[in-house]
Amino acid sequence: MKKPWTVCLAIFLGLGMAFPMMGQNRVHVAAPTAAKEVGEMENKRNNLPPQPVVFQTNALSIKNLGTSRNAYSNAFGIRQNIAASPSTNSVVVVHRANTPNSSGTVKADVSTDGGANWNVDKFTAWNNTVATNAARYPRATLLHPPGYSQGPLLVSAQPVLNGTNGSWGGLGLSVSTLNGTTLSTQTFSSSPGRDTMHQIPEAIVSTDSKVFVLDKNGDINSTTFNDILLLTTGTWNGASVSWSRQFISLPTGTGSNGKANIQDMTMAFDPTGQIGYIVALTHTNFISDTGSTNLPVVLKTTDAGVTWSSPVQLSINHSVNAQLGLSTPMIASTGYEVSATVDFAGNCHIVTHVGELSGAFRSITEPGKSGACQFKTDGNSLLSSRLLGSPGSLRGTYGNG
Repeated sequence: MKKPWTVCLAIFLGLGMAFPMMGQNRVHVAAPTAAKEVGEMENKRNNLPPQPVVFQTNALSIKNLGTSRNAYSNAFGIRQNIAASPSTNSVVVVHRANTPNSSGTVKADVSTDGGANWNVDKFTAWNNTVATNAARYPRATLLHPPGYSQGPLLVSAQPVLNGTNGSWGGLGLSVSTLNGTTLSTQTFSSSPGRDTMHQIPEAIVSTDSKVFVLDKNGDINSTTFNDILLLTTGTWNGASVSWSRQFISLPTGTGSNGKANIQDMTMAFDPTGQIGYIVALTHTNFISDTGSTNLPVVLKTTDAGVTWSSPVQLSINHSVNAQLGLSTPMIASTGYEVSATVDFAGNCHIVTHVGELSGAFRSITEPGKSGACQFKTDGNSLLSSRLLGSPGSLRGTYGNG
């Protein structure tokens, strides 16, 4: 039987994908139930005696989470403002505060029983003490430091409005216990020389002792990506988390239809925390793939994020056409969101929507010519691919508009 937090988390994320821009940012989390009739039918089918019903049949319980001043607590696609810890049955949601003068403050909603009960606005994860600390779009992960016995730690990362990169430029970082004790708070701000230019974090991920916050480095008002990633790494030092910056080259090249931007990025590590991947939907190689397509590009680390490989663009045309069973091959281009995980063998599994190329760096979702695909890579080449399904739409948009 699935633990309640896993089901709640799945439902929570499903709602987020279907309605990424809900008014006032109210998220309804539904508690799981099991109908007595379904259980009895399963028992008869498997020749089993009557079994006790685990959950009640009163369908749903509703809890409003993530109540911020407006819908812009979690804008710009599906981002990571929810974090879960299976080993401790903890789930945390971070969001902006719902007070007129503190909309730049980040609050934390906490459940320690797998999502059955919630303490909304349990504590402040980031405090808007001055105007240049005003936060937006918080991201979160739960850290389990080796030797630390006080439960998981919430690490909250959010861009702040310090005005050095458009309105943006700073990165607010904080570490808290789930009881609200602050262990460390720090703001990384852009330098006067503008070599460090934070935008809105693309991903946040943690291993046992490290936290990684991935961002694009560059002028937020620029229409093109400037080929530099900004990786902020937090390392547990026994009492708090210390932070450092790293610049990573990701040249996206220039084709006949111009320079590629990064549509989306994510990160993932294996269970040891040593092997990890940065996965970007972009285009870096106009020699092997000349078309202006969005393709999975991976960078790999084998030393816990200290060094990273050169980017490798995965050629997916042949495998996608084979998976879709197309007699007339199409040029495949990915959609605009990506997820990834790393298995015990150190291979990365990438999930994204793929469709037929339709103009420069665009794809369509025509039935039979698109689908959600999983790609497996070792960081050097495409090892395998699999069609997961063929939804009629992408980006969580349904109906008109």
